[in-house]
Amino acid sequence: KLLLLVKKFTGQGEVKIDDKGFAHYSQLSLFDNIVVGQLVGRVYAPKNGVDGVDGYGEPIPSKPGKAYKPNLDKSVTLKNSDRPGDEFQILVAEKVGMLIEENGKLLIKDEFVVEGDLDYRYGNLDFIGSIKVRGDVHQGFVLMAKTGIEVTGCVNSATLICTEGNIVVKGLVVGGRGTRVVAAGSFHAALAQEVDAEVQGDIVIDRVAMDSNLRTYSGLHMPQGELIGGRAFVVTGAEFKIVGTDAFAPTTIRLCSDVETTRDYQKVLIDIQSHEKAENLMKLHLGPLVDNPARLQLLREPHRGKMEALLKKLAEVRKSMAWLINKAEKMLEKGHANDVLR
Repeated sequence: KLLLLVKKFTGQGEVKIDDKGFAHYSQLSLFDNIVVGQLVGRVYAPKNGVDGVDGYGEPIPSKPGKAYKPNLDKSVTLKNSDRPGDEFQILVAEKVGMLIEENGKLLIKDEFVVEGDLDYRYGNLDFIGSIKVRGDVHQGFVLMAKTGIEVTGCVNSATLICTEGNIVVKGLVVGGRGTRVVAAGSFHAALAQEVDAEVQGDIVIDRVAMDSNLRTYSGLHMPQGELIGGRAFVVTGAEFKIVGTDAFAPTTIRLCSDVETTRDYQKVLIDIQSHEKAENLMKLHLGPLVDNPARLQLLREPHRGKMEALLKKLAEVRKSMAWLINKAEKMLEKGHANDVLR
């Protein structure tokens, strides 16, 4: 017999129910990710049967068991087990991907194809290979792949993450709160709206990028496109047909180092700005006590106690802000910039 040690893709998912009784239809666990050299199954040899007897006491001879002959392609290899005493052979993966069965043949596929839209039929996907969606990606879903993502339709308020390859969307990409686009390679889309993207390769937008945060360690290319609102952080350069419009919020393009493009560095800057606002507000309340704390002795209670507490809080905020400024400076020391920026 054949015993699979991984979940084979059949198109049927498993809906998980948590301790509170809630069903998570976006987490269907359609398959297991497989790496090279992983054991995906066992093939057990047939055993000798045992003779029986019928109702009259006559013997019924046992029939010999039939050996299971797996139908495999070159992505799965049948080998003898290395451990002595094992009564089975092993199936070993020769490539990364997921285990499927096509026309009675077991094989490992490194591309997952969604025929149509990515919705609750598939749920969130996390695949070790590449993913191709021949439709739209619906709101709230997360699409993660290692070697590449391609969407022939649109992406509506969903998250796309590719840890080694490129992300290509033939249609519109709409972002929103909590969604992002992250790629170790490049990111290419026809249109982008409110997209938060952090990409190590190039960002290419064919037509319009509106109110988006675009971060690239390389260049932003929109030779026939319009950049309207939002911010762009680029390391090697940027090209556009039209930048900005009088009818929208300011459009910012910053040529900077790779560290300055990251979300982590921008968060530190936001925290510093928040501390500065808090410091200025406290200084307004404290007035001359900021430069001359000895004047506290002239105040009466309970006002003096409140001002003492506020002075201590101001000292804490300044100490925290100094730590954040030092952190930002250390991050910049590790950054790499391009000598020629366009």
